[in-house]
Amino acid sequence: MNILAVGYFGEGNAGDDMLLARLNELVAINLPEATLTASWGSKSPWPCPVEDRTSRSLDDVVGRIDRVNAVILGPGGLLHNASLANNRHRDRGLAYLDAVVSAALATHTPVAAVAVGLGPIQGSTARSMTKRILDSCVSVSTRDERSTRLARSMRSGETVQVQDLVLGWQPDTDVSSSSRSRTLGVSLRPWGDRSSTAKRTTAIADAIRRLTCEGAVDGVVGIPLSVHRDEALDDRGALAMLKRELAPSTMEILQPTSLEDIQRAIRGVDLMLGMRLHAIIVAANAGVRTVGIAYDQKVDSVAASIDIRTIATDADASRIYSACLQALAADPASPTSFEHLEIGAQLTSLASARPTTQQGVSSARRFVESLFLAKGM
Repeated sequence: MNILAVGYFGEGNAGDDMLLARLNELVAINLPEATLTASWGSKSPWPCPVEDRTSRSLDDVVGRIDRVNAVILGPGGLLHNASLANNRHRDRGLAYLDAVVSAALATHTPVAAVAVGLGPIQGSTARSMTKRILDSCVSVSTRDERSTRLARSMRSGETVQVQDLVLGWQPDTDVSSSSRSRTLGVSLRPWGDRSSTAKRTTAIADAIRRLTCEGAVDGVVGIPLSVHRDEALDDRGALAMLKRELAPSTMEILQPTSLEDIQRAIRGVDLMLGMRLHAIIVAANAGVRTVGIAYDQKVDSVAASIDIRTIATDADASRIYSACLQALAADPASPTSFEHLEIGAQLTSLASARPTTQQGVSSARRFVESLFLAKGM
């Protein structure tokens, strides 16, 4: 059995690429005779964690469908368009997925959405495409409460809420116990315009200076989880702002060349101040004290499920300092473990799944309509 995974993989986001690595492991555990092929972009500075891959171009992905037995959408945040609300091509991502799904239906290939994030979704066209995608899946699992509510409001079939696949993942990453001595790890992402990002980094820098002066923190390591040519998607800009606010010798910024580099860096700090969801999850997996910066509902949702404190994106220096100090004073948490039994059942069911019956517009016509929108024709 060969399964094609379609997501935002290889686009420079370590969280999405960790999800792919974990999916590959879960496929091997639950479908030991199966192989996974991944759609992979060209922007990640680290290698693809899956041996067999195709490019993320729509032509290449569709060309692979008649050579696989099933298609997985996800894991990760796929079904949304609000992040491109000011872009006339904001629906292209959904149209891309709709074209993939309609191509799969045309070849009688079952599709499952696995641990996906939904929303926000703006506009009737986007909502219509999202509903068609979800209704075309033989099974759907979502990673957080907002996604579950949205999927259930659109989909006629069952939607199962699961945990993020990276939660509980324990890859082989050696970390010296001495490397955790009073080191603060920081994960930031661009948020709002440049002045908003600068205001946030100034507040964090003020809190770090106070922690350093009191001896609670010895050093700081900035850990980028998104490395991208587009500065609006690249964490290194926000981390560079923070470093300029601090003494140069206080902070270093990791230059990751592998997913293991990122895992090792997070697992090697004493406290993680994380804005990126998967920085928080990797820290929890390792039992590292963690404070989350809740820029999105998904961060609050996951943090609450694993008992991690969060602060708002507009928290001032005093609030950031207090949250970090409270986390440092607490006993280290036990490493998080999670078996993802629901995902195992979903993957196992793919082996005998049959595609849903196409209703309304034919799969061929649907494919052509989505293809034109995806390619901006």
